[in-house]
Amino acid sequence: MVRHTVVTITAMAHDCYEKCLVYINNLCDTPAVIHIENDLDRQGFVLRNNEVMKRANTEFVSLISDDVLPETDLLLKLQAHMDANPKLAAVAPRLNNLAGPHWQHALAANQGLYLVPTKPNLEAWGVGYPWLSFCCVMLRKQALDEIGMLDEIFSPGFCEDEDWCARAVHAGWQLGVATDVEVTHIGRATWKALGTDIAALQQRNHRLLREKWEKILAA
Repeated sequence: MVRHTVVTITAMAHDCYEKCLVYINNLCDTPAVIHIENDLDRQGFVLRNNEVMKRANTEFVSLISDDVLPETDLLLKLQAHMDANPKLAAVAPRLNNLAGPHWQHALAANQGLYLVPTKPNLEAWGVGYPWLSFCCVMLRKQALDEIGMLDEIFSPGFCEDEDWCARAVHAGWQLGVATDVEVTHIGRATWKALGTDIAALQQRNHRLLREKWEKILAA
C-alpha cells in the first residue's frame, strides 16, 4: 500500500540540490511516490506544491525542499508519529537551519514528539501560533482536504507555511516536531540562485500574513 507522496521542487540552480536528490532517489525502495519538478523559477513553491498535493491520493504528503539534507530514516520516523497521533495535521523534524536559527532546532533532541502550543499569542508568534517550516514536513492528506491547500496570495513563497499551520490549529488540528530526527536546511539557496529579492518578498508576505490573521483572531 502506497502511503506517501513525496514532493521535491528544485530549480537545479545550486550545489546542494544534488545531495538532496540522492536521498530522494533512494526512497524508490520505500512506499513513496516521487514527484520532482524543475520549473520553480516560473511558478514558485506555493503553486507547484499545490499542484502536486491536489493530485496526491496517498495518506501522507511530504514536502522536502531541494536545499534540505535529510536523515535516512526521516519518513519512517515522521510517519510513526503520525500513526500514533491521529490529530496531527503536520509533523516536522528538528531543523538545523544554516541561514539562521529556527525554534525547531532549539528543542532538545530525542525527547519524543513535541506538540506545538495551540493557544494563540499574536505578539509572540506573529500569526498567533508557532509554525513548522515547510522546507521539510509531512502533512496528513485528510487535514489538507479539510483545511485546504497553501494560500496562493503568498506566491511564489514565504509565509505560506506559517499561514497553513495557523489554519490547521484554528481548525482543531495539532502540529508536532519529531525530536528524534533532524535535517540540515541550507536555507534560501534556491531563492538566491534564482536572483529573488528575498527581503522585499518577505516584507510583502509578512504584511499580508499579519493583515489576514489580525482579522481572523479579532473575529
